[in-house]
Amino acid sequence: MELDGGDTKTLKAGGNVVSDVHIHHWARTCLTYQPGLSLSGVGNLASNNDVHTSPHHGVSIGGNDQTVQYNRIHHTSEDSFDNGRAQPPPAC
Repeated sequence: MELDGGDTKTLKAGGNVVSDVHIHHWARTCLTYQPGLSLSGVGNLASNNDVHTSPHHGVSIGGNDQTVQYNRIHHTSEDSFDNGRAQPPPAC
């Protein structure tokens, strides 16, 4: 799930919200750099979500003034080399 909004030049908030969503078991073909939740742009909110069971990172945050609060994030980065795996994952 990707939230991207707002104006990075004026820093006007996008105001996008993702809340109370269950995000799990994604990125089974391309194992890396496929976050379950991604925030970019300016002024977006992710709260009260359950994000789990992925081969790489669960949440990616970029841009300005993003709020990530009260999320349950667990069992992520289970298979990726740059997060502790002994062997690199298969290439996409």
